[in-house]
Amino acid sequence: MLDCGCGGGANIKRLLKKCPHGVVKGIDYSPVSVEKARKLNRTAIQEGRCAVLQGSVADMAFEDAMRAFLHPSCTWR
Repeated sequence: MLDCGCGGGANIKRLLKKCPHGVVKGIDYSPVSVEKARKLNRTAIQEGRCAVLQGSVADMAFEDAMRAFLHPSCTWR
């Protein structure tokens, strides 16, 4: 699962909890947000269940969109 605009990583943490055997990746443009998200999800990153990248979603290539679920954080409830 990919969390676009992951901010400080709170939604990544929720998604990891809902999918205990899944992998969640996040991307955010802000280096400050990426640092916070990495700290918050440090354990999952160490376990290989999470990765947080700094960059723009507009620059990403989605070769196989059927394998990725994009989760825009602004719609999380």
